[in-house]
Amino acid sequence: MNNIYYELFNQLRSILKRIDDRLWKLYIGIELLRPNIQDSNQNIRRAHCVMLRKLQTIRLSLIKSMIIDNTWLDYTRERLNILMKIFHYPQIIDLRKQLQQFEKQQYQWLMNGVQQIMSSLLILHDLLLKNFDYIENSNSFYSCSCTTSTSTSSLFGTNSGSMMMFN
Repeated sequence: MNNIYYELFNQLRSILKRIDDRLWKLYIGIELLRPNIQDSNQNIRRAHCVMLRKLQTIRLSLIKSMIIDNTWLDYTRERLNILMKIFHYPQIIDLRKQLQQFEKQQYQWLMNGVQQIMSSLLILHDLLLKNFDYIENSNSFYSCSCTTSTSTSSLFGTNSGSMMMFN
C-alpha cells in the first residue's frame, strides 16, 4: 500500500506541474484577449480569470499540504508507528483496522484534491465553450490561437472529457 501512495504522490506532483504550465498559458491568453474599451466581453473575461485564480488556489493549497507541510513525511511516520505496534502486538485486531482506516483517509484526501482540480477544470472548460464566440470576436488587436484537445488525458492520463488549451 505504501508503494501505491508513493507513486500517487509522484504522479500528482508531475500532473500539477503540467496543469500549472497550461493554466499560465490560458491565463495569459485570456488577458491578451481583453479589449481596450469596456464592453460585455470584459465581464466574461473577468469570470474566466476568477475561475483560473480559484483553480490556482486549489492547486497551490494541494502542493503546499503535500510538499511544504510534509504530508508525505507525516504519512510515512504515522504508518510506520502503526506498523511497529502491529509487529509488537500482532494479536490486537484494532491496530490493523486503525492502519486500514488511516490509509483510507490518506487516499481520500489525495483523491479529493484531484477531484477539486478536475471539477474546476471542467467548470473553466464549460465557461470557455459557452463564451467562445465572444472571446473569439473580441475588439482587441491582440490575438491568441486556440486549439481543442479531445480529452484531458494529457492532463490526467484518463479520458474524462474535452479540454480547451491555448498554445
